[in-house]
Amino acid sequence: MATDTPLPSWVVLDSAVRIAPGAVENEPEWAIKCSHRQAYPYAWRGVKEASASMARDVTLLARLAEPPDLSSLYIRLPADELRRPRFPMPDNGSGGESGGGDGEIRDGGVSLSEGPLLRASVRAADEKLVVLTSTLPDCDRPSFYLIYDATKTSLSMIPLLPSYCSPSFTMRPLSMRRRSGGDGGDGDYSLAIMERTSVLDEQRRDPIDRDVLCLWPPPASAKPLPLSGRRGIEPWQVKQPHFPSQMPGSFVADTVFSFNGQAFWADLAQGVLYCNCDDVLAGGYDVQFHYLGLPMECRLDDVDTCTGRGNPAERRTMSYVGDSIKFVSIGDGLHPELKNAGLPENLPIHPILSTQQDGVLYLVLPAEEKAEEGIAVAVEEEDVAATEQRYLFGLDVCNKRILSSRHLPDSGYLLGFDVFRCLDERCLSPPAVPSTDENGALPIPATRKRKLPSSPNPR
Repeated sequence: MATDTPLPSWVVLDSAVRIAPGAVENEPEWAIKCSHRQAYPYAWRGVKEASASMARDVTLLARLAEPPDLSSLYIRLPADELRRPRFPMPDNGSGGESGGGDGEIRDGGVSLSEGPLLRASVRAADEKLVVLTSTLPDCDRPSFYLIYDATKTSLSMIPLLPSYCSPSFTMRPLSMRRRSGGDGGDGDYSLAIMERTSVLDEQRRDPIDRDVLCLWPPPASAKPLPLSGRRGIEPWQVKQPHFPSQMPGSFVADTVFSFNGQAFWADLAQGVLYCNCDDVLAGGYDVQFHYLGLPMECRLDDVDTCTGRGNPAERRTMSYVGDSIKFVSIGDGLHPELKNAGLPENLPIHPILSTQQDGVLYLVLPAEEKAEEGIAVAVEEEDVAATEQRYLFGLDVCNKRILSSRHLPDSGYLLGFDVFRCLDERCLSPPAVPSTDENGALPIPATRKRKLPSSPNPR
């Protein structure tokens, strides 16, 4: 089927992944093709069977819309998978992200209250990789990464790092890909997370706390983590990072990304830590890092204490746009433009740089609370929800012009998603879905009907 509206090349993605049981009629989603699947083979039988079953049966879908409308990813599983008897996870310690706010979202109002929860969230999307955290349908906390590699249309399911590995300066994984073909996209990759843990000092034979760069799949020069008195972190392996002396001891990575063969961890209050992706993926065990501070006028002074640092990502961001890296800090000079657009005159938060439109930002605007004193008013439930909505709007920074805006539905954190940098044309196809699945699952009515393009058409 065709449509006059081309598939968008860049979208604002809701990090909360929707869970769709069984088949869905009249789906407006693209199916994400998957020709190869693998799950880490656990020794514990219950987890081994459940992870293998989920990796085999899961279908990924994407609902993509032009900003400021939100886009979403979906996980679809057969209804009997979602209704498996629940059992507790073994204490493998991989609960490090369980407090990350990943919420369960059911699409179309269908409840599976008799079954266990399933939660999933987008954690990274770049370099032809989309990385989710997920529970198993029969477990009670996020314990796995689902990693989709668009270059091979493959899906891998591996465990999170255990709790005795704590994040050095961020919980967010970073996608690295070797630039074997000159422009990236077809080389080997690793998912990288900087962790701090107690390791065995090979010379003194005593445990010491040390930062390690955890990698999966591990490059040939990576090594197993030399732990003392604990289980390992398989299938992950590590390399030894060497940080420059200029790096502040209070460094915290608010955002991470890869660009032109370099991997960046950005502290939006202080500066950027970076390394060469090829050094990680093809070099030796030791990896040299470099640090670049923000200009003095952009640095925040109150970063010496945890209470003083606040959340710089609420007002700032950094990302690649075209062949440059751009840093954004929001001021309070947009009130006339907001007023003219009929939007609340509040300070916008959580800026997102469009990688396809130079000088364009998308921002979240908290709704203005209005109440008349001394008047009791009966309000319909949907009206209450509307008054609590935030807004998402696009801003042409150079011309200080608001492009468009929408009420923002309940969502997780938002991220920019470059469709053809994270996926590609051969990954996407309109799904052919029967009215019910083989297990007799109730279909979820679509909220709207929309024809799908016959093929994606990047700008």
